[in-house]
Parts: sequence; C-alpha cells; structure tokens
Amino acid sequence: MLNADPGFAGRLERLHEAAQRQPSAAPYAGRDMYQASVGERAKNNTIAFGPLTLRKDRAPITVTALLLVVALVLGFAVYGLVQAVSGDSRSGAHGTASGGQTGATDSDGSDVPWTGNEAAEGEGGWKNAPVRDLQLAKAILPDLRSMPAGWSLAEKAETQAVTSDSCSGDCGGLLSEGEVTYAVSGTSDQASIQVEAYETVDTAATGYEQRADNVGSGDSVASMSLEQLGDKSVAFSRQEYTGSEYTYAMATVVRAGTVVIRVTYGGGYDELDSAVLSGIARMVTERARQAQNGEEPSATLTEAP
Repeated sequence: MLNADPGFAGRLERLHEAAQRQPSAAPYAGRDMYQASVGERAKNNTIAFGPLTLRKDRAPITVTALLLVVALVLGFAVYGLVQAVSGDSRSGAHGTASGGQTGATDSDGSDVPWTGNEAAEGEGGWKNAPVRDLQLAKAILPDLRSMPAGWSLAEKAETQAVTSDSCSGDCGGLLSEGEVTYAVSGTSDQASIQVEAYETVDTAATGYEQRADNVGSGDSVASMSLEQLGDKSVAFSRQEYTGSEYTYAMATVVRAGTVVIRVTYGGGYDELDSAVLSGIARMVTERARQAQNGEEPSATLTEAP
C-alpha cells in the first residue's frame, strides 16, 4: 500500500527515525493519544498520534484510515493496561453479597450478606406468647371504664389458674380462665365475656374448636355472619320462644394467638344489633393481643354501636 505513494513512505520513514532518536517515554492514555479525527468536517482534516501528524490532503484515504485504526487499537490497548494496573489497587473497595445484592461490610472489611428484618411471630406483628401471669390474664377482661357509658357490672370479674384439681373435662394446655358480665343499659340484655389463656397456639386451637362446638350446639342455635376476628372466629345466634314471646341471643368464639375468647350477648326480648357483639369481641381480642405482647391491656369500647 505504501508503494503506491513513495513520497509518503519516505516521510513516514524519516519521522520514524526521528522518533527513535527522541528520549523514550511510557505511553500515557490521554497524553500520547490526543487527537483522532477523520472526515470532511474534521478540524484541519488531521490525524494525530503522538509525534506523528498526517493531513488528509497529503495521503490517500486508505492509508489514513489504516493509520487511524492502528492508532485507536494501540491507544485502547494502552488505556486498558493502565486501567488494569491502577484498578488492582482499588478492587475490593465495594463488595456484594451472593445473589447480586449489596452486602454490608464487617469491621475487617469483609462482605457480610444482607439478611433483612426478622418476620413477626403472628399476623400484624402480634406475638403468640403464652400469658402466664395471672394478673395480666385477668386484665384481658375489660373493666367498667372500658365499657360504654350506662353499662353496669352484673357479675364481677373472676380469674383463676387452672390446675389438675380445678380442671373438669379436657383442659390440655389451659393456664387460666376468667369471666365478667355486664348489664346493657336500657335493656334486659347482658354481655358475658370469658377468656382462656393457653400454653401454646396448638393447645389454644384445640380449646377453640371445643368451645365453638359447645356454643354452636342446640336446636335453636344457627350460624351467623360476623366480621372475622383474631386468627379464627365463628358466630352463632339463638332465637327461643318462651310460650308468650321470643328471647334473642348471640355469641362468638375467637382465637387470638394463645388466647380463646367467648362473648355472649343478649338474653332479653328485643332483637339484637350484631354490631354490639362484634364491637365487644374486637375490643377483647385487642386486649388479648396486648397481653401476649407483654403490654397492659388498654383497648376500650367507649360507645356502643
């Protein structure tokens, strides 16, 4: 290709000899490769690589393109070498955990895989811990200040620890049981609240099934729709004819973690609002959750629906 332009070949050879006579210096990316432009609109129509500068109008375009390719290849090779050498000293500054996720860095600089937050024991962050403290179990039963205005205490709260001597029937895992009854203002209805604390979720689940079967038995009892509460809940209604008129009652059984709740509402001659039963059960369920978290139960039902 150079034979086609002897003059250009001679200039190239002289420039090469002149470059050999100059003090050698290590090529540096960005200093020795400082211009590479080709085209009709390129400034000065020149190709520059180190000490060699070629003008487009003085050399055939094929030679110009060839030298450009050589310049680019050599330049990128030198740049890659510089990056590889300098990059070694910076490698390891930032690590990633397995799976491509960014990891934390330990005190010795090693990568520690990201683990995230631990899951809560129960739904909504509630714990399923057993309520062993008898006073805390008793506090699940709402006091009069937690009930709507005008309601009165019909039977005071009583809570007792369950032992093999005091237990009648199947009491597997049952730690304590308590009950309180309130009279609903302006009616002949009452609200009875029973709470049972169990050793584990499994024993509470067994106790829940037994209590649900007991409450739901009887010819005048029917299943009813009520909002789902706790981990599991079921509700029933009863309408009983006394010979002259009907009495009405509703009941729900709820399991919240290791606690089983039974709420019975009604007993009078007026038809009932299921929202009252739902509100009482929701309040006691929250108090049971608070107790399982080791907190003093504080949920209230300040107004009847």
